[in-house]
Amino acid sequence: MRRQAVRKTARVLLAIASVAVRVGALGATPDASAEAWRYTDERGVVHFTDQPAKVPERYQEQLESFEIEQGRKSPPQGSPPTAEARGEPPTPEPRELSAFEERLLAQAQGHLDVAEMQALAGWLQTWGVAFVLSGIPCGLVVLACFVHTLLRRRFVWTLVNFFFGAFSVPFYILLRLDPLGVPARIGVLLLWCAPIVVGTLSMVSLAGRIGMSSA
Repeated sequence: MRRQAVRKTARVLLAIASVAVRVGALGATPDASAEAWRYTDERGVVHFTDQPAKVPERYQEQLESFEIEQGRKSPPQGSPPTAEARGEPPTPEPRELSAFEERLLAQAQGHLDVAEMQALAGWLQTWGVAFVLSGIPCGLVVLACFVHTLLRRRFVWTLVNFFFGAFSVPFYILLRLDPLGVPARIGVLLLWCAPIVVGTLSMVSLAGRIGMSSA
């Protein structure tokens, strides 16, 4: 079961990487032979299902159909049960997906099954903004280090940080970012690590969602 969840997580990550780089381009859609449906409940949670007859009547009018990749089969139980159906307390109000996230979901529809689409939609609603915002402090740190090399006339470091900033900036922060002391340098390094931390947590969350849908 765990191995299956790992494989499904890898498939979703590959689909995200694939469609994100071409989300603004016109591309050929894969052959499809099965149909699935999408709707949004009153709390803003996006749901995917291949059994429209089981969708509550109040959502029937907003069902949007799409095709899934040929040969892909959804789990027999359909989409995972909601927190309300499991008797759990309601989750916090989810945010509305951005235009980019909506386009990413639309592009991914031909590559993932219903359970994987459900996991991806929930992941985007939970982690999409946090993942993007975590890159802001990292980018500011990289820019600050680049400017620091110019002000200190460390032109070799300027070139290194310009071409290899993703790898060289941590070393520059720890070794050359004067006049900051060690605690301040560690703080700056943590800001640079923000996307790594958030990205790791979000991937664990995605794997957990897919694991639940595979259970």
